[in-house]
Amino acid sequence: MHPFLTRLGVSAEIQAFFQESCMVDVKGNLLFSYGDSTETYGLAFHRVPASGGIWLAGNSDYNLIRQVFVCRSAMDAIAFLSLNYKAFPDFDQLFFVATGLRPCRAQLDWIVANFPHRKIGLLFGNDLLDKITDLKVAAGLHSLFLSVTLSGDTVNVRFLYRDYRFTTDRFSLNQFEKQSGQRFRCRTVKPRRAVSWANQLFQKLAKK
Repeated sequence: MHPFLTRLGVSAEIQAFFQESCMVDVKGNLLFSYGDSTETYGLAFHRVPASGGIWLAGNSDYNLIRQVFVCRSAMDAIAFLSLNYKAFPDFDQLFFVATGLRPCRAQLDWIVANFPHRKIGLLFGNDLLDKITDLKVAAGLHSLFLSVTLSGDTVNVRFLYRDYRFTTDRFSLNQFEKQSGQRFRCRTVKPRRAVSWANQLFQKLAKK
């Protein structure tokens, strides 16, 4: 049990699930290794790296995994499971992958190679950058790549030699799939009352 997570309301069972995927430094801060860099969570700060590596949490027997969740940070993964644990009666079937601030092709290729034909959930947040990340990650997991540019209040997507345009307030992975006819078979799971899953957990603490 770590006092920072206990203070956030993370149960002993969920802390045990993530125990092998985190460390603690001499100051008591939580450290999450991405291989080439580290995410750090302390009482007054949360630092997420832009990494070419990945942070992993879950059953080491990949054959048992049924659902893989891809997120930006380890704290988002912990927050998501803490806030939604009732939906998952068997934690042994879950696996979490954090990409850091900028998901890259090598990370997505690793997911595809190790978890073919699994259900994929995307835990990125609610702002426009997160919604663009949803699309790029979903496409990348199918080895399909696209470009996204912004022009004022318009999101421009270039995909398979075609152009698609959306207003920023209407853009989402779901809207892109409807307009393009492409189905990536990735489910986005968004926090209802915060910009990210970690922030929703922090807000829950602030209300106590």
